[in-house]
Amino acid sequence: MVGLDLVIAMPISWLPLVCDYSRYSKGTGPAFWGTWVGYFIFSSWMYAIGLAAALATQSPTPESMVLELMVGFGLALPAMIIVLFSTFTTTFLDIYSTAVSALNIWPRMGERRGSLACGVLGTVLALMFPATAYEGFLLFVGSVFCPLFGVVLADYFFFRRRTYFKAGTDPFKTYWYMGGFNPWAFLAWAVGFGFYHFLQRQTAWGSSIPSLLAAGLLYLILMGLFQGRSGDLGNEGGNG
Repeated sequence: MVGLDLVIAMPISWLPLVCDYSRYSKGTGPAFWGTWVGYFIFSSWMYAIGLAAALATQSPTPESMVLELMVGFGLALPAMIIVLFSTFTTTFLDIYSTAVSALNIWPRMGERRGSLACGVLGTVLALMFPATAYEGFLLFVGSVFCPLFGVVLADYFFFRRRTYFKAGTDPFKTYWYMGGFNPWAFLAWAVGFGFYHFLQRQTAWGSSIPSLLAAGLLYLILMGLFQGRSGDLGNEGGNG
């Protein structure tokens, strides 16, 4: 089940980045299916190659052994190209996504300066933290994003009825709650985050799917209990 959590953490860690590009789509259908099919095909191919390499080399780190074999056979340049393109292309996407996310907090920073700043910060952090802790990092990413998207999906499909922007309303006001945040969403996410790490010790159950469902369900309960008392949080925050 830990392996399943790692497999889930990989695509769910890319969900925020997907939105940075799919927002330019002309429709929700092409945005969804293009993203889903593209990621499914290449993720499946990636895992299949990794499994085949692990079985062939009998090594827990088959990528390192394959590169060492290529260097041993005099294929150092192709090995360097593989490493360069497998890291550089992904890192470019990460930097851009981080910059776009930062614009939500500092909109005046701009994409160009934000990308530069995030690139420098990411390089510094990469030099500080060991690459061998990648598995732990992926699990931490899963613990952040699984309950987060549990809240997002619950809000969109059940509470918002798949409609965020109504005709004649300001779309920016729709996203703001009570001076800038929805406390029930944060509380549901925090509980889901803790639940994820609690379940890490219960390997028979896994953590990703239970924490996503728990956070989403708790969010619906909290909104059902308190939203009626405090009024429409979206309108209240927008008018505040």
